[in-house]
Amino acid sequence: LNAVIDLAFVEEGAWVVVDYKTDHDPQRGLDAYRKQIGHYSELLETFTGLKIKEACLYFLRKDQVI
Repeated sequence: LNAVIDLAFVEEGAWVVVDYKTDHDPQRGLDAYRKQIGHYSELLETFTGLKIKEACLYFLRKDQVI
Protein backbone atom coordinates (compact mmCIF):
# COMPACT_ATOMS: atom_id res chain seq x y z
CA LEU A 1 0.00 0.00 0.00
CA ASN A 2 1.38 3.37 -1.02
CA ALA A 3 -0.64 6.32 0.26
CA VAL A 4 -0.32 9.90 1.45
CA ILE A 5 -2.39 11.43 4.23
CA ASP A 6 -3.83 14.74 3.01
CA LEU A 7 -4.11 16.40 6.43
CA ALA A 8 -3.48 15.27 10.00
CA PHE A 9 -3.06 17.39 13.09
CA VAL A 10 -3.17 16.99 16.84
CA GLU A 11 -6.03 18.63 18.70
CA GLU A 12 -6.48 18.22 22.45
CA GLY A 13 -3.89 15.43 22.49
CA ALA A 14 -5.44 13.30 19.71
CA TRP A 15 -5.27 13.14 15.92
CA VAL A 16 -7.74 14.68 13.50
CA VAL A 17 -7.41 13.11 10.05
CA VAL A 18 -8.88 14.66 6.89
CA ASP A 19 -8.83 13.14 3.42
CA TYR A 20 -9.75 15.46 0.54
CA LYS A 21 -11.83 14.12 -2.36
CA THR A 22 -12.74 15.78 -5.66
CA ASP A 23 -15.64 13.52 -6.67
CA HIS A 24 -18.88 15.04 -7.93
CA ASP A 25 -20.91 12.36 -6.11
CA PRO A 26 -19.83 11.82 -2.47
CA GLN A 27 -21.75 8.52 -2.24
CA ARG A 28 -19.77 6.93 -5.08
CA GLY A 29 -16.81 5.06 -3.65
CA LEU A 30 -17.72 5.98 -0.07
CA ASP A 31 -17.04 2.49 1.31
CA ALA A 32 -13.56 2.42 -0.22
CA TYR A 33 -12.82 5.94 1.05
CA ARG A 34 -13.92 5.03 4.57
CA LYS A 35 -11.64 2.01 4.46
CA GLN A 36 -8.76 4.21 3.25
CA ILE A 37 -9.13 6.79 6.02
CA GLY A 38 -9.48 3.92 8.49
CA HIS A 39 -6.07 2.65 7.41
CA TYR A 40 -4.58 6.13 7.78
CA SER A 41 -6.03 6.42 11.27
CA GLU A 42 -4.78 3.00 12.28
CA LEU A 43 -1.26 3.78 11.07
CA LEU A 44 -1.12 7.10 12.92
CA GLU A 45 -2.26 5.48 16.16
CA THR A 46 0.21 2.62 15.79
CA PHE A 47 3.24 4.74 14.96
CA THR A 48 2.61 7.70 17.26
CA GLY A 49 0.73 6.18 20.19
CA LEU A 50 -1.86 8.97 20.05
CA LYS A 51 -5.56 8.16 19.67
CA ILE A 52 -7.76 9.35 16.81
CA LYS A 53 -10.18 12.10 17.82
CA GLU A 54 -11.84 12.45 14.42
CA ALA A 55 -11.44 11.17 10.87
CA CYS A 56 -13.40 12.66 8.01
CA LEU A 57 -13.68 12.87 4.25
CA TYR A 58 -13.98 16.34 2.77
CA PHE A 59 -15.58 16.49 -0.68
CA LEU A 60 -14.27 19.70 -2.21
CA ARG A 61 -16.74 20.11 -5.08
CA LYS A 62 -19.75 19.70 -2.79
CA ASP A 63 -18.20 21.40 0.26
CA GLN A 64 -19.40 18.40 2.24
CA VAL A 65 -17.80 16.59 5.18
CA ILE A 66 -18.56 12.95 5.91
